[in-house]
Amino acid sequence: MAKRSKTNYYGFDPDELFNKFKHIYLNKYYNVFFNSVKWNNLTKEESDYVMRQFWAKGTLAAFDMKNIGLTFAPYAVSGYGLYDVPTTLNIINTRNVTGFPKEQLKNNIDVVIGYVQKNHKSVYEFVDFYCTRLAQVEMIINTNEQVQKLPYLIGLSDADKTNGENIITKILNNEVVVFANLEELAQVKVLANNSNYIIDKLWAHKQNLENELLTYLGINSDPTNMNRMTVDQVNANNQLIETYADGYITCLTEFCDAIRDILGYDISVEPKFKPIESVHDEKQEVEVEENV
Repeated sequence: MAKRSKTNYYGFDPDELFNKFKHIYLNKYYNVFFNSVKWNNLTKEESDYVMRQFWAKGTLAAFDMKNIGLTFAPYAVSGYGLYDVPTTLNIINTRNVTGFPKEQLKNNIDVVIGYVQKNHKSVYEFVDFYCTRLAQVEMIINTNEQVQKLPYLIGLSDADKTNGENIITKILNNEVVVFANLEELAQVKVLANNSNYIIDKLWAHKQNLENELLTYLGINSDPTNMNRMTVDQVNANNQLIETYADGYITCLTEFCDAIRDILGYDISVEPKFKPIESVHDEKQEVEVEENV
């Protein structure tokens, strides 16, 4: 069986292009996630490490390490309680750092566990799914963009070529009326396509996918269509955004509270962005102030 050529007519490897699209989207939303919250009383290295673990794994352990203080690391659960809550675990020493505990630690006594979501899943798992879909849409858009480069296809015999060239020249010279006999008209056939319409639809679909992903990350979305939405739709969208954002913050705040109460280190986390209020909400606030 002949091997499939990876390079198509346009000179690029489609698999490589797909991976490039997905890589760009993953990096885009990796940065969005990293810039969505602010950690207080952690160094830049510590906060970056915490966010990387929550992005990739969705969970992280914190413990008090001798001569270092508050330390973060991945872990492996070794025992569960009655309601599926980890009771004992082992710290994973990924960099072979001296002094890491080798014995089992008791959860909520020697160590605390934090999650970024209530489902205990990683942020990457969800974002990866959407980035795959976005890359697929980009590939279809790219294909339709390439179709735009196809020239007019005109079927003519050698004897009629001169007449055909004259007709096309007149058309390209913006002549309002071009005269041709019926035989010449039948011979000049133009390949037409609706790629512009398809690209518009695909672009709108891509925007909808990105809006869904931004909403999941608790970031304001759908700015292009906001002026077409009713007040109730805007408020409902903001409520959904706040629900996701509050979900992250609630989980991370619980982690910070456990670190403070059990390990004695005072750290906190806060969102960097707030959902945009609708004009209707702002108008109501002004009316309330005027009536006071």
